Amino acid sequence: MGQRQVEDASSILLKLKNKVDSEVMNPPDFLMVLTGNGYVLKLDNGVIVLPITCLRD
Repeated sequence: MGQRQVEDASSILLKLKNKVDSEVMNPPDFLMVLTGNGYVLKLDNGVIVLPITCLRD
């Protein structure tokens, strides 16, 4: 996933977060985009970018 795709994915997550009815459900604790490689990042909008390699044992 390229950087442009990460930005698009994070904006979609933020739109989805805004649709959550906080009177019915708790808002998400965090938003994360899972990538195939790269570094762990926290974007300016608060979304975490995490490569799948960080999820191994």
